[in-house]
Amino acid sequence: NKNNYNSLGKAYETLGSIAKERPELAKEVFATFSETLKSEKNDGNSLGQAYKTLGSIAKEQPDLANNVLNTINEALKSEKNVYYSLISAYKILGSIAQERPELAKDVFATFSEALKSEKNDDRSLGCACNVLGSIVQERPEFAKDVVNAIIFAKNSYAKTYLLSRCMKNCRPDDFPEVRPEQKQELQAAHIMRFSTEEEFEYLYTDDIMDKIAEIKLSAQQRCMNVLIAQLGKEQNIEKSEVINYRKNPKNKTYKDNVDWLVPASFKAAELFGCYFPSYIKQTEGYLNTHDSVYWLPKDMGKEKNQSFVSFVQRNLIYEANGEKKCRNLAEMDVIAKNWQYLKPEDYKLKYKDVLAICRSRKYKDQEHVNFAAEAAKWGVTERQYKDWEDVYAAGLKVPEPFDSSKRFEFGNYCGRFLPRDDVRTGFFGGYTNCCQHFDGVGKECAISTIKDPYSQLFVIESKETGKIIAGSWVWENTEGTHRDVCFDNIEAIGEFKKHPMLNHIYDMAGRYLTEEENCRKVTIGMGYQDAETSKYTVVDNIPLPTQYNDEYSDAKGTQVLLAQNPKAQPLDKSQESVRFVREACFLDWDAMNSVSEKCFPDGDQRLQSPDRLTGLALVDKDKGVVGYCLYDKDERYISDMAVLPEYRTDENA
Repeated sequence: NKNNYNSLGKAYETLGSIAKERPELAKEVFATFSETLKSEKNDGNSLGQAYKTLGSIAKEQPDLANNVLNTINEALKSEKNVYYSLISAYKILGSIAQERPELAKDVFATFSEALKSEKNDDRSLGCACNVLGSIVQERPEFAKDVVNAIIFAKNSYAKTYLLSRCMKNCRPDDFPEVRPEQKQELQAAHIMRFSTEEEFEYLYTDDIMDKIAEIKLSAQQRCMNVLIAQLGKEQNIEKSEVINYRKNPKNKTYKDNVDWLVPASFKAAELFGCYFPSYIKQTEGYLNTHDSVYWLPKDMGKEKNQSFVSFVQRNLIYEANGEKKCRNLAEMDVIAKNWQYLKPEDYKLKYKDVLAICRSRKYKDQEHVNFAAEAAKWGVTERQYKDWEDVYAAGLKVPEPFDSSKRFEFGNYCGRFLPRDDVRTGFFGGYTNCCQHFDGVGKECAISTIKDPYSQLFVIESKETGKIIAGSWVWENTEGTHRDVCFDNIEAIGEFKKHPMLNHIYDMAGRYLTEEENCRKVTIGMGYQDAETSKYTVVDNIPLPTQYNDEYSDAKGTQVLLAQNPKAQPLDKSQESVRFVREACFLDWDAMNSVSEKCFPDGDQRLQSPDRLTGLALVDKDKGVVGYCLYDKDERYISDMAVLPEYRTDENA
């Protein structure tokens, strides 16, 4: 009774040594294991050590694998297991199945029991599914056994994804004994069996399994094939490089473009179905593959889809003065966003009249007049408006990483970093026909330029008209020894693509940035590049800031060097990072929840918020949200506030 988890862990290690040195004592070793595992003094740590030791025995003494399996079965019955001890068990079970295939059926039976344990969480379930997935990949004949092993585990992303991989080798009808809800999950998994991991992620949420179970993905998969083939043709890539991308998860064409390809394929299937190739043919020569699809709407319903497709066929490519031209995509995007609100009698109006209706929107409860006018110009819906206005308001008090007063002038054009209050920032894609806007594939970039302290928008404008003709999302990374800066890519419109003026202004901006004593290098991302970049040298990538969470970026593939300062001084890491207070917005919810969990006791951790989240966020430039105060402005009532302990003496807190 004097044992504790630590001494029991040492005992398991010692038993493993005895089994290794004296195999003839194996029977006694496993008998001792069985007794020791019954002790109430065990916890997750000692059980984890037991599994590790048992795995070592199975590896060094393959003949004892059966004994090891029986002992693991006993240990898994213990209520003392926790997620990390279960992870250890799942890894060992996987290695036994691979080393001793004749024991695979017993291993799957053990998995089946263990996965029913309430001690599992997403981490242990994810580990179990990864282990089982590796087995199925090498031995597809075990697919049915794996399905039987995991089908009654609690639902999770990893579980459903593994089921979809297994369903390449079996069918829902092979499992007549399952309950109706499991039958539905199997049906959904079967439908997604040929989907790539990114397509699966796009489709998956716990609450729509019933919808997935009823759809057909053949149209989406055909549309994706068309997009990939067209992309390969556009980039002069050999056919062998772009086909079979579903069988080659590392296919470069697919991987480099997956962020926009996946949503585009689903939208194209919903709108055009089998007629999608003819739409692509219609746009060829006027739009590249990306631009022909990124702006398409989704979830409008059959009747709206048909009327919108008809409108596109009549208006996207049009004739003026005997010459065929393509409409401005930003305008088409405005119409696409608002099509579901138009009346049937509006569908056949002239293009300019439909656009005028879509841009005449007013918003209830608008607080920032200039922002509301800009939002209406780009077709932001009533449902979306308050969220994006809140993001704009949140950005107004965020420090700017780059000096917005600095001008980089060349001829009739001027480059500058836009200040936080410029309402065009979140709608940059509308000015440059790209996806960097609130409702585009690059919306994370657009949001970042507004509210992230490491991020800003750089634009080139006409001095005469003030019109934006080119620009970039630009971000800094200060997580290493020096400050590094990246222009995520360069977007430009029409005649300004590949224009030498772009290089002159970007060169000026790059040199200016590297004049700062701690800025080591400045790069340009090469994804969807509109500037002439052949004179620049490819360099090691500057990584995206950790807080950006690896979201959409055109600089993930290749970056080229714009400017560098070999004598740059290292950053002073002894200084406190910048703290500031700004308006809170809906995007802060998860971060504030995390603060709440760390500040309040169990049972009192749920974030208390007014009907519409309003309040203030305390932000650490390097760590993100570290405190909050939520209130109802009308009622003059604070509903919740918390600040992490280490920030409570800070003047901003």
